[in-house]
Amino acid sequence: PYVPAFLISKDASQLRRECLQWAKDVAAGVSDEQLGPHSRADSFEMMEWVVNLGGSNSSGMRGSDGPEAERQSTQDKIKNIIDSGNEDLVKTMLFAGHFSETFKDPTIQSDVERLAIERGDPALMLMLIKATRRELTFKALEFLVHTWSLHEQREKGAIASEDLGGRPRTAGGVAADAAADHDGVSHDAIEEFLVHYVRERRHPLSTTLAILEAITEEIRANKDAARAMLPELRKFQSLSRALLDELLDDDVDLPKLHRLLYPLNRADGVSRTINDASPMMVAFESQDLEFMSHDLLYTYVSSVWVGRQLLALTGIQDQRSVSVRNPLLLYRVLKAAGFGGGPASGLLKMTAQLWHLTVFCSCAFFNSPRGRWLMHAICEMAFLALYQVLVVSPTAPGSLVLNIIFFAFTVGNMAEILHFVMHKFGRLRHVGRYAKDPWCALNLFTNLLLLVLSATTLVLYAADEEVQAERRDRWINIAFCSAGVLVWVRLLQLVVPVYHSLGPLLTTTAAMVSEVVAFVFPYIVVLSGFATLMTGVYADSVTGYSSWIESMLTLFAAMLGDFSFDAFEVDKTTGDAMPGHMTIFGQVVLVLYLVMVAILLLNLLLAIMLNRYKPEEAEGQSQFKQAQVVDYYQQQVEQTYMCGPLNLLHCLLFWLPKPPRSLQRSHRTEALMLVNPDGEVLPEMINNPEFDLLAGRGEFPHFVFLLTVYPLLSLAAVGGYILCLPFAVLQFSANVWESFFKQWVKRMDSRQVHPAGAKLAPVSGRAAKLAKKAMKSHSGAGKLGRQLDRREDLSWQRTTGALLLRVPVTCAAALVGLVLYVFVFGFCFMFIWFTVVVWLCKLGFSLYNMLVYPWLAMWNGWRKAQEREGRAALLAGEGSLAAQGTHAGDSEVLGCLSPVKSSGPSIFSGSAKWSLLKEAVQEMNPSRLLDTKSIDRALALSDFAPQMASWSWCNTAPHSPTKAPPHQGPTMAAGGAGSIALDQVVHKLDSLATTQDATARQLMAMQSAVQAQISGLEDLKRGLEGFLNARTSTTQQ
Repeated sequence: PYVPAFLISKDASQLRRECLQWAKDVAAGVSDEQLGPHSRADSFEMMEWVVNLGGSNSSGMRGSDGPEAERQSTQDKIKNIIDSGNEDLVKTMLFAGHFSETFKDPTIQSDVERLAIERGDPALMLMLIKATRRELTFKALEFLVHTWSLHEQREKGAIASEDLGGRPRTAGGVAADAAADHDGVSHDAIEEFLVHYVRERRHPLSTTLAILEAITEEIRANKDAARAMLPELRKFQSLSRALLDELLDDDVDLPKLHRLLYPLNRADGVSRTINDASPMMVAFESQDLEFMSHDLLYTYVSSVWVGRQLLALTGIQDQRSVSVRNPLLLYRVLKAAGFGGGPASGLLKMTAQLWHLTVFCSCAFFNSPRGRWLMHAICEMAFLALYQVLVVSPTAPGSLVLNIIFFAFTVGNMAEILHFVMHKFGRLRHVGRYAKDPWCALNLFTNLLLLVLSATTLVLYAADEEVQAERRDRWINIAFCSAGVLVWVRLLQLVVPVYHSLGPLLTTTAAMVSEVVAFVFPYIVVLSGFATLMTGVYADSVTGYSSWIESMLTLFAAMLGDFSFDAFEVDKTTGDAMPGHMTIFGQVVLVLYLVMVAILLLNLLLAIMLNRYKPEEAEGQSQFKQAQVVDYYQQQVEQTYMCGPLNLLHCLLFWLPKPPRSLQRSHRTEALMLVNPDGEVLPEMINNPEFDLLAGRGEFPHFVFLLTVYPLLSLAAVGGYILCLPFAVLQFSANVWESFFKQWVKRMDSRQVHPAGAKLAPVSGRAAKLAKKAMKSHSGAGKLGRQLDRREDLSWQRTTGALLLRVPVTCAAALVGLVLYVFVFGFCFMFIWFTVVVWLCKLGFSLYNMLVYPWLAMWNGWRKAQEREGRAALLAGEGSLAAQGTHAGDSEVLGCLSPVKSSGPSIFSGSAKWSLLKEAVQEMNPSRLLDTKSIDRALALSDFAPQMASWSWCNTAPHSPTKAPPHQGPTMAAGGAGSIALDQVVHKLDSLATTQDATARQLMAMQSAVQAQISGLEDLKRGLEGFLNARTSTTQQ
């Protein structure tokens, strides 16, 4: 190829030294005159050719160390260019497409991103994202949004053009003037880039919520940006709602929706790019009530609160079904035996559901947020009871032991809070983000205060043996008792899942506290002024104003209505009447104070507080608080940690591993007619990683649940069963009597002889008299009348016999029902077998999973690994990866992950190659929950609809019934056009097949209904014919 003349006379090392010196001079700000014979443009051309030739492995530039060293040298050169701050050269290389593999290195990408932010160059940032398909970090997004905000402000006149010359620093450390004016990147270009990024990259909902958070933070940090960025904020809010509507229309199942709302597992830590941002976490941070009040989020929160596995195990809600998936299985059995129904049917159904929960679904219930909340509530009740005992009886016997237990509770509560902060926010230093919520801040402060007080109490116990007798007189007792208000108030947060309407009240109360705090300062100023006046004038003559503090207390009571004008009429020292002018002055001052404080300030405070209460946001606030509670306990489920103080016991088992174990059916328990210890296992749960449980240390929380909560639930079920005893026995006796009476009537009817074999129903009363009168006008009326008289006599005999038999039959049935209900169903079936035996079986199985299974799993894993290596060594040739061993093969396997375009060994590290592999797999995955067509429909329904016509990459007619051509350009998140088209064809065929099946089922159902109607008509025809024949026979008689 063509080689410039200046490269012929220089070797590689000399040219490299000159270029590096030029880069350093440029970075140091050397002028063009000081660069020597070459101008800046010549040096730029020289640097471009050096880097290009070095990157293309030219023979003239290749060193003696081989391709790997040359590639490393190329990477070093590009790093030097970036460090020198030459963004023009970096843009040239990115635009030309050179070194695309080298620019995929995360280190170089981070350096280019840092350079773009430091130089305030949004064009470089956009070019980097487009050329390398790097995902936006939160810092890069903040920079782009800030630049966008400055453009919007300048265009709308929020900031003057001359104000941009002062170089104020932005949140990302970028000069505002450079960010606003660099390279002519308009605000429309940034907006279009962000929308296109949402459309093409993975996790569009996460990206949209991250952009919303960045715009919100920009508005909070810069008040001038509010007017310019609020319309853009509303656009992305409408886009987020439209995306949720698309998901709601697609009827996404719970696992996919969970992966969409939480793209990263909680164990992976916090997200590093906006594509992995959790929409739920972003909504929690920004207090987005509108997002949380969506129907899709309501359904998701309700389902997660119950638990996916528990929903699957209780999917049958039919009372007539006899299945272990029916929560009313016990009620179905009791109703079949005659005990169901009656006034206590509701209580009996609740008892049946609780019994089904403990017997068949205890493990699934514990691994749900609702189960963890119940365990936390029980521990909290124990904590409150212990606190009450220590406050009421601090010197009772055994108080030292109680104080030690209370100290363990407080330590466990603080450990629970820190564990939550660590796993939700990534680091403990982010505890301030946890305290942003007022109720979380109250919980943190209360537990920290109790921890300090309980630790101080234990120190006093150790230092003084007589502390029990003196404790009531010490300040520690006052502080400990004063914390009772905070201890009981924090209980309100725990009750939110039970009383959903409490959520808006707590949110409104927390918002009102800030308003009250703002009101305190002006009130204290006014109160201090009037207290000073009254103390100076009436300190020696009027009761209640002897000192400044006493005057403040008196005036505060007057504000609440406790005042008297007669106090200024008598002198307290002499008992004589006050001078008239002193009395009038005091009364006037008091009236002025009441008008200013009680009328003006207090009503102003009420108006401010009423303004904080917004009934239209009550539903969103309720759903928001419920989602916060569900997220808190769902994190406990996923991280397998416990509430305090049980988490302290959990920490003692750090030496136990926690391998995963899959759900399996236990054939031994089935042979013994016992319930599976893990509960009912459906076919789709067997060997399914989504339903895997943790053994070893991860089994300890479930073991504690079986020891504490499970017996309480079982006793509650037994107690509800006992409460239903009298109603169930009465219902059983009533059912027995009803059955006996039907048989009695049938036997009485069988004894009667009817003429011509005809049978007439018993007639009595007015109907019999009318029948006798009517029969006298026909032939044979006398004979038929005698038959009616006989049947009337038999009816009275049957009624008398039934009344005589009802009492003994009912008593006998009640006795039999009592034996069956108490002994058979209650003691043997429900208490002994399905409560005690099943509980002991579950305890033993849990101990096995905690202490034995981990070591067996480790042994089996090591043995299988040895067997695999042995088989591979026999089949593999010498020098292959399998023959080299595990450690030697890892680096080679990582080396195989380099892109196909590169020649020779790759310069990427192992983690970089794994990230590239992850990106490639995500790119080839066509199963996006929100594809480009869904996003186009959402854009058309959002406030971006007017701008879609100006975007060439956007489908401007997403609702058109015509399909797009199959050959579309590849997207960055959904793979190539071929896979997308194939997936669309398969989806269309599946939908057509499903529609045909549904149509066939409908036709079969219609055919069955028609046949049933024909059968009914035939039965009706036969019935009419029989009626006509009987009438003819009666007429003949």
